[in-house]
Amino acid sequence: MSTLFSVLGTVVGGYSILVIIRVLLSWFQGPAYGRPVEILRAVTDPYLNFFRPFPLRLGNLDLSPVAALAVLQVAQHILISLARSGRVTVGFVLSLLLGIAWSVVSFVLWFCLILLVLRAVAYFTNRNIYSPFWSIIDNLAKPVQYRIGRFIFGRRLVHYSTEILVSAAALLLFRIGVGLVVGVCSRILLSLPF
Repeated sequence: MSTLFSVLGTVVGGYSILVIIRVLLSWFQGPAYGRPVEILRAVTDPYLNFFRPFPLRLGNLDLSPVAALAVLQVAQHILISLARSGRVTVGFVLSLLLGIAWSVVSFVLWFCLILLVLRAVAYFTNRNIYSPFWSIIDNLAKPVQYRIGRFIFGRRLVHYSTEILVSAAALLLFRIGVGLVVGVCSRILLSLPF
């Protein structure tokens, strides 16, 4: 029976890779990719489309593929646990769900941090913010910087460069602090006997 769970875990892991490839291909517009991509779409799109109706958007960013991959990761970890020990505890599942949720949140936090760092680079190097690349970065980073700045500084007026740097530092510290708390909580959940 453990061999069956191991094989199923491997299949789910392989399917995760196909979903990642499909998502990456969707980022590039170009000529038709041909028969292999048609087959890939036929295999992965029904699964991905299941998550599209859920409100998983961050501005123009569609996070439904992240949720789809998270579900595959949960399934894969459960199957691997069943293959190794023959059982799955409630603590293991709760720890796994916490880890997957934190992975999604951590991804969003890192993405926002990268945007703030790029915005700071553009500001301090006097880049042409009207170029298409910097305009996109600016439009994505502005709401993040504004919300963090309002939270930290309230209505006080601060210099733009100070707000960028403090926002980036606060976001990094928040990510590290919450990551430590999630790690401790995950270990506590894993130690549950049931």
